[in-house]
Amino acid sequence: MNQLLNTKNDYVSTTLIKEKATPKITKLDTTKLWLQTECDDCKENEKKKEFLKENYFKLKTPDTIHIYSDGKMDKVNFKNLLFGKKLKYIYVDKDGNHHKVCECELYETWKMGSGKSDSTLIPSATEKASATVIDYVAMGVSGVDAHKTWVLTNNDVYTKGELIAGYTHLYYKASTEKVVMVTIPSNLNYRKNDLNIKFEFKRTLRKFSSPEIFAAFIGVLAECSYVDVVSEGSSYRNGSSYPSKTHNNGFAIDTWYFGPNRNSTTGKVNSLDLTKQQDFMDAFKKFGFDDRIKGSDNKCSNLTNYTLKNGNHNGHLHCGKLNPNYK
Repeated sequence: MNQLLNTKNDYVSTTLIKEKATPKITKLDTTKLWLQTECDDCKENEKKKEFLKENYFKLKTPDTIHIYSDGKMDKVNFKNLLFGKKLKYIYVDKDGNHHKVCECELYETWKMGSGKSDSTLIPSATEKASATVIDYVAMGVSGVDAHKTWVLTNNDVYTKGELIAGYTHLYYKASTEKVVMVTIPSNLNYRKNDLNIKFEFKRTLRKFSSPEIFAAFIGVLAECSYVDVVSEGSSYRNGSSYPSKTHNNGFAIDTWYFGPNRNSTTGKVNSLDLTKQQDFMDAFKKFGFDDRIKGSDNKCSNLTNYTLKNGNHNGHLHCGKLNPNYK
């Protein structure tokens, strides 16, 4: 490399590249192209590793989110991606090792407002007749609180389900704007030496998320490296999230509490493994989750570093709403 890289405006077209005897790049080209062709898989090549250690820039690949052990991650312009292409998630540990955790389907859907339980928002029989119906009961998944959803012709979503916090239905108003979401792997299980990035879904079909929320969740999983993390989900594919009002567009995720004799079907615990649960809560804060809602019952009383306590969360921890300065 004949000169330091200038990282302004992503790349510069004037940076000189030292060619190999049999070069892969046969002419002066952009730094961005050189990085994509020469450095994407630098792990096994010592010269490339030394090149990256110079800290002149952070390597950003258009279809990849790098999650760093210090709680930061890359900002990716999803609009520049071809939809239908996989979004890659790579965790970078404290020693600079790159872990290719998973790839997820990337897609667009209408941006949903938060769920409303107002009775005036119940669709008419005519509106329901022309809607697309999703019957969650017929899917036969144990413990799913939503029973049936109507996706109306204006893209609004209406869901009826179990009695939760005093309501049995929620209405999600679609905007004219679209958001990008990903399909979360049903049972993520990455392991390398002492690093575990692992969780499983139970009692949910809400297996879709904001790409950044899922990236930050991977950071939390890596930070704690627990092997028994269970999630009750984020949102449905269409951006609704019954029984939650605030998981819309996959902006939050629920996890079971850790505790002795945790029920493997319901997730119920009578007391917390406080050290383990506190470390998990702290990791959510480290990776940018501004909402950390714990239960209000006695078992949660000694749990700190939360933003709110609520009786609706006595059975699970709710974390969401990434801080805009987390990257």
